[in-house]
Amino acid sequence: MNKTSAILAVVTDEVGHSAAVQRAVELARLSGGTLHLCSFIYDSLIDAERPRPHVARLACLELLREQEQRLYRLAAELAHPQFNIECEVLWAPVMHEAIITKALAVAADCVVKDVRRESILRRMLFTPLDWKLIRLLPCDLMLVGADAAPHPERLLAAIDVLAESPEREDGLNAQILQSTRWLGELTGARMDLVSVMPWFPLSGRGLHSGAQYEEQVRKHHEAFRTFSERLQVPSDHCHRPLGIPAEAIAKIAEQLSSDIAVVGNYYRNGWERLLLGSTAETLLQQLRCDLLVVKPRDFAVVERQHVDIDAMRRRVALEQPADRVPEVS
Repeated sequence: MNKTSAILAVVTDEVGHSAAVQRAVELARLSGGTLHLCSFIYDSLIDAERPRPHVARLACLELLREQEQRLYRLAAELAHPQFNIECEVLWAPVMHEAIITKALAVAADCVVKDVRRESILRRMLFTPLDWKLIRLLPCDLMLVGADAAPHPERLLAAIDVLAESPEREDGLNAQILQSTRWLGELTGARMDLVSVMPWFPLSGRGLHSGAQYEEQVRKHHEAFRTFSERLQVPSDHCHRPLGIPAEAIAKIAEQLSSDIAVVGNYYRNGWERLLLGSTAETLLQQLRCDLLVVKPRDFAVVERQHVDIDAMRRRVALEQPADRVPEVS
């Protein structure tokens, strides 16, 4: 995120002072950036009236106007001389596409959203909106729990020192640390750094007793030390647990009473996600604190090789009813 940021807050249908809205307000106030309040609404009953387009259009416009009025009242309550607020309501049959389109339109540095932790059964049957945004949103994503305080006090930056050279200055690890430090400088929060040495339970002696694994442990230790020293992270703020990455990060975040865990996420297609998984997505099930997902600088370039973003933006624009010109083109 930049020093002066464009922050997009996803406002729920109820349009209230949710934890995500309060966090977004605090970030905008501290950074002097622009706060974009946006509601994304949809009613399948109105969509069912498509055979009668005049009726459907009028009903859609009325619902959008009502939501817009509530959103402007919220903006008036949140107004502050230290930052600007802009508002918009979008018709969003495909919610994640509308959010991504809006984030691109306002060049958002970060999208802030209330997190919804679904039941295990629902996760098995459906792909939650939060997971889709983690996978496809080209900017940083902050998922905020219902009980979160607007002002975080402890941050946990989680890196993978074996994924790239510890000397690399433009890699994802460096970006994670940069975003965490930016947030820490704004809020005065303490920052801790963690890198998990992967360990997976195996039957018998298996991999974890071999010389090859011991060599990996040594490489991990050296890479973490090199990275933390190069970026001047105090040793008492560095943690190198052994375990399954998502579980270990969630555990140490709880031990440190972290308010936000910061992780990175590369673009992966469906097959790659099946084979490699995603620590960020798995953390949604286990973390008791908020989650900030940082994307690499080339995320949008890589994503466009697999996803037709321009077609997505056109779909969102076409879904808006006549007489409205939303900021999505």
